[in-house]
Amino acid sequence: VGSLAASVRISPVSLDLAELVAATGMEARAITGNLNLTSAETAAGNLALTGDAVRVATYLIAGRDIAVTATGADATLGYATAGRNLTVSAVNGDATLRQANLTGATGDLAITAGGNAILGEDDASSGIGTDRWFERAAGSTGTATIAGGTGAFINLDHSAALGGVSAEQVEINVATGDLSIGQLVATDFDGSVPVEDGSLTVGS
Repeated sequence: VGSLAASVRISPVSLDLAELVAATGMEARAITGNLNLTSAETAAGNLALTGDAVRVATYLIAGRDIAVTATGADATLGYATAGRNLTVSAVNGDATLRQANLTGATGDLAITAGGNAILGEDDASSGIGTDRWFERAAGSTGTATIAGGTGAFINLDHSAALGGVSAEQVEINVATGDLSIGQLVATDFDGSVPVEDGSLTVGS
């Protein structure tokens, strides 16, 4: 499904598509069912996806904001590149984003979940792929918040600064480079933050 000159807006009961492409904005909402995509891209606008569960197998690209909401189950995304803000929310399930790239002068990253909030690999026990990372443009400003109702798991090759990480259990593994965290909160378990090849800074 695509529009080379305008926006795309669709609201079926459920949706299974290989690709969505729009020039100036995109909204796809599965009214009562799941939303499954291979990829979605809008060069100059916002991209919004909503479903009971949302799964994007490969990538999301938007010139402005990306907002993904799973209202009943999991939100599972591959790579996401946003020109401004990037938000992934799973109200009752897990929210997973494998790679995040903020390309604008300002931009916030927010991953929130009723279950686990995951950035990068699910865990680091089998290694961390070099394509698992969080980056923002040089000189870009903004915050990055990862908050899980149960767990917050961040397993990345390298990462830009994180403003806040919170959950009952927090585990962070970064394979290369430095890591800065503004605030780290683990309410029921110890927090684990190994940084293999760089320095670690935690504000509180």
